[in-house]
Amino acid sequence: MKKAILILICALVLASASGCIKIYPAGDADATPTEKATEAPTEKPMINPTHTARPPKPSIKPIKTPAISMMPTSTETSTPSSTPAFYPSYADMVSFDPATGVAEFDYFDILKGQDAIDWMVAHEGYTLADATDIVNDWGDGQYWKKNTNPQLRAIDLDDYPLVLMYDPASVPAFEVGGIPSTTADAAALYALDPAYLFEHFFFYIHVDGDGNVTEVEQVYWC
Repeated sequence: MKKAILILICALVLASASGCIKIYPAGDADATPTEKATEAPTEKPMINPTHTARPPKPSIKPIKTPAISMMPTSTETSTPSSTPAFYPSYADMVSFDPATGVAEFDYFDILKGQDAIDWMVAHEGYTLADATDIVNDWGDGQYWKKNTNPQLRAIDLDDYPLVLMYDPASVPAFEVGGIPSTTADAAALYALDPAYLFEHFFFYIHVDGDGNVTEVEQVYWC
């Protein structure tokens, strides 16, 4: 009996050495011996899903809120709609409405000599020497225009005597000393070229002692 068992063990050893019997690790019970003998470990294929490119996100710039400057509250009563007071002064006509005859004037002062020098040094940044040289080189018709108030004054030209330097019928000729005119004359000049009213010559607003306008005169300065 022992001899028979020994012969069987030897036969098994010989068969294992010759490759006839395959030994499989535990856990593969569902696979057949042939499948397990020929099956080589393989890696699972990588699945590359179709990639649809997303549109780039829009670039959103932050909105900057402008700084708000808080102005101190004035204790004075403001009356922006009130009519400014009139006094005798030189003025530029800056607007004119032919339909209503109303013109707006911007008051200014004419400075000459020492008054001009003092103003240039105190307010315009000139040295005393430079301001003096400039003023001394001026001719008779030169001056410094001082305009520190942007407030405009409206005048209805139909209500007051009007003197203009141009006759619309003979432009560009003009009569030194002015021509008694009407609002229609002013409208005709405005239609030809507003510069005849706004740029070529300025005005002098005549005002009486009670602050009432008495005449609007375009003047020839020399």
